[in-house]
Amino acid sequence: MTFLPLLLILSLGLVHADRVLIHSPEKQATFTPGASMAIDYAVRFEGMAKLASTSVSIHYANHTVVTFLPAASWTDTPTGQRGANATWTVPSDLPEGKYLLRIAGPATYLCSSKGNGQAPYERCHMTIHKTRHFRVGDQQDAEDQDLEEQLQEQVEQLENLQEQAQQIQEEQAQQIEQAQQTQEEQEQQIQDNDTALDQAPAE
Repeated sequence: MTFLPLLLILSLGLVHADRVLIHSPEKQATFTPGASMAIDYAVRFEGMAKLASTSVSIHYANHTVVTFLPAASWTDTPTGQRGANATWTVPSDLPEGKYLLRIAGPATYLCSSKGNGQAPYERCHMTIHKTRHFRVGDQQDAEDQDLEEQLQEQVEQLENLQEQAQQIQEEQAQQIEQAQQTQEEQEQQIQDNDTALDQAPAE
């Protein structure tokens, strides 16, 4: 009977894991080459999968590594803070474009060594990670790009609405045509009935 509580713990551990909460940089923030980017994040202990440490890295949009940031790493200690903060200076020669900050670390949780939810149990391993997208480039260019993307999105929405309106008009035209055809058939039926009555011999 002891495997039931352990199985429940295992299930909870697979669903709930420690989380990384990024406070800085803000989502889709823009930094000019040579600027300083504050990195600040917290580790929230709330699951059976326990995060032991983190490493921080900067990546291109295609996930290729730009650099690792050891100063922003974190290790769980009994008296240590639950998170880390550091400052990264954007290289002056870093190309303009989209990038991402990645914070990741190893976590362990209780699992069945046979994979069937039953004893014997052991510590299994997984990776917990969190990413945050940002841009490198001129602030005005970034705002212009955001505006252009918003306008493009609005144009696409307008085109979709126009297509839907055209489709509705075509459906309504078909319905009107069908109604007219039905009316003509009914009128023809009435006319045929009247003709049949006129031609019927009088009793």
